[in-house]
Amino acid sequence: SGLTTTEGGGTAFFTVVLDSQPTANVTLNLTSTDTTEGTVPASITFTNGNWSTPQNVTISGVNDFEDDRNQSYQIQVTSVTSGDANYNGMTVSPVSVTNIDDDTFGITVTPGATPVITTESAGTGTFTVVLNSRPTANVVIALTSDNTLEGTVSPASLTFTTANWNVARTVTITGVDDAIPVADGAIDYNIITAAAVSTDTDYSGLNPADVAARNANNDTVAFVISTPNTLITTEGGGTTSFNVRLATQPAGDVTLGTAGNLIRSLDTTEGTVSPSTLTFTQANWNVNQTITITGAADAATDVDQAYQIDFGIGSSAIDPLYNGLNPPDNNGGTAGDLNVNNCDTNGAKVNVCLAPGVSALTTTEAGGTARFYFTLSQAPTVDLTVNMTSNDLTEITVPAGATITTGNWNAITSVTVTGVNDFEDDGNIVTGVNTAALVSADGFYNGTDPADPVVTNNDNDTAGYTISAISGNTTEIGGTATFTIRLNSRPTADVTVPVQSNDGTEGAVTSAASLSFSATVGACGGGGDWCNDQTVTVTGQNDALFDGNVAYQIVTGPGSTSSADGNYNGNSPVSVNVTNTDNDRRIFISTNSHTGDFDNDAGLAIAPLFPTTANGNGIEEADNFCMQAINGYPGTGTYKALLVDGTNRTTALSWVLQANYSYYRTDSTFIANATGGGIFSFPLTAAFDTAGTPWTGLDAAWGVGNDCNNWANGTALNSGEEGDATSTGAAAIFNATTTCDNTRSIICVEQ
Repeated sequence: SGLTTTEGGGTAFFTVVLDSQPTANVTLNLTSTDTTEGTVPASITFTNGNWSTPQNVTISGVNDFEDDRNQSYQIQVTSVTSGDANYNGMTVSPVSVTNIDDDTFGITVTPGATPVITTESAGTGTFTVVLNSRPTANVVIALTSDNTLEGTVSPASLTFTTANWNVARTVTITGVDDAIPVADGAIDYNIITAAAVSTDTDYSGLNPADVAARNANNDTVAFVISTPNTLITTEGGGTTSFNVRLATQPAGDVTLGTAGNLIRSLDTTEGTVSPSTLTFTQANWNVNQTITITGAADAATDVDQAYQIDFGIGSSAIDPLYNGLNPPDNNGGTAGDLNVNNCDTNGAKVNVCLAPGVSALTTTEAGGTARFYFTLSQAPTVDLTVNMTSNDLTEITVPAGATITTGNWNAITSVTVTGVNDFEDDGNIVTGVNTAALVSADGFYNGTDPADPVVTNNDNDTAGYTISAISGNTTEIGGTATFTIRLNSRPTADVTVPVQSNDGTEGAVTSAASLSFSATVGACGGGGDWCNDQTVTVTGQNDALFDGNVAYQIVTGPGSTSSADGNYNGNSPVSVNVTNTDNDRRIFISTNSHTGDFDNDAGLAIAPLFPTTANGNGIEEADNFCMQAINGYPGTGTYKALLVDGTNRTTALSWVLQANYSYYRTDSTFIANATGGGIFSFPLTAAFDTAGTPWTGLDAAWGVGNDCNNWANGTALNSGEEGDATSTGAAAIFNATTTCDNTRSIICVEQ
């Protein structure tokens, strides 16, 4: 039956053994007659030692990705080479093998049964196509949509080659909008995948599955109502109107307003509508049809009256989507669908009317507007102009005039009033528009003086102060901090704000003791400099106390004015919190002594600063020495050794001593102030202590001297510098050089 391999890498083997012992090595050279189906090692060799031991020859199947069915091939011994003449050149029979194919031709389309969703808003969906096996020639698949009114496909065809056959190709389907908006719901269609064209007989004519698609509709049935910004009629028969059309083409005639649900006014004593019924067809569905509203007169002087228009309900015997459809509410949910205002004429020739739902004209200082409207009682013979002025230009502005023509007299003429910001906290101001008497060649209107509209301008200013955050802490070495103050509104008179510290021992105001804000001089809104930030500078004060960081306040006193501005007079800004950072630190001489080797003392590795030891840096352990109670640590604060070695610690700004800080003994005896360079100048005011010879590693000029090999050697072979704790001169830090096997105290400095 022969041997079998598989395209999945499955193997087979046969054995070879010599029949007799050779006099020299014997090599069998091997080959496969079809290396696209199976491979073998290049050779095997027998010696006179292993000639009788069978050797396995492994044959490995090869995948060709083609649907070429099971393929037969042979493993041949191409030659036998040996120094033994009996074996050299010997002929060996071939071994037959069959490679089992694992490829099946086909075309995979993903997704399969699930429709690809597109939308009428050009929304897209995708699917992929890939071959299942490598073809022997190009494979071309054409793609088309069976309904291009719903969706199109791209590309129009796919070509698979012997190189890209296993790369999935993406196909994009794009939804198409209805040429005429129709609420037709989601429409199913298909992308047709044509039979493949190829000279590969397996793929030629192979027809992949078509792809289902669904185009989601973007049209909604609705009545589209178009209205002017303001609907006003007049008791003199003045009219207004609105338009209606359909949003989509209906399946048949649609009527808006039927018996019992007509388009109507809910108060015919104020206004009527015409017509009360509209019909839309498949031809005119998108053409606006106009409803006219006419104001009705009454005998009473009843001021402007609001009333409502009801749109009725849609009706269609053919289109169920429009049948019973209610038009949109344009009225905020109150009675009816549309608000209208019937302007009371009161017998006036020129009427001043307000918009529906508006009972008074209100503007805002932020530029908010209000509108009123002019209507006429009869047609003028010439164009009319109503001249207007503001009664208070600091509160409102109005156009210089409004023109009513002989052509638009029966419509409303709009006038916009705009609020003005005065930047003052003056409350809501009631003012108005002055309408001048008409001067016209029309005798009926000549001399007519329309009513003056009253307007309230709502204030947006509140008296008060804006105070910035403090820039930071002050310090006892004279460090400063700043903040700013400004007014929130323009005062009617100058404002003076005194500023002072509530604790002069911690901080003082070193800028002006009071801030003055002008009501007139300056470029702030409305004049003055009230909107400009004024800076307050606070300087920290030094004391001789170990009081830590102390909080205090800059008190901004009650504002006082040179005239009676009640909004600011006595109006106190909030105080500003400040912290003064203490610069007083303590020094003590350790009560116990130590050799010059701090680094190798394991007992100094447990203090809180540095848990390490024996790392060549003895200063770390010396700092820990200062933090142990048995050596004089007072129980609070962090202390470090005044100790240098030239490598791990040297004198510098912010080393152990802090520039310009004050230093005391733990009994509060003042020692000295550090210089700006972070050292002491000699003589000191008081010595470090009344006894003690501390290690320092310093020379008399604060340079580095001998340091017991970085304070890591406690033998007589090394030396270190020591000071005299009782001296106020340079001997305090350098008094003698001694060998490191001696024990000395150290100077501990609070950080």
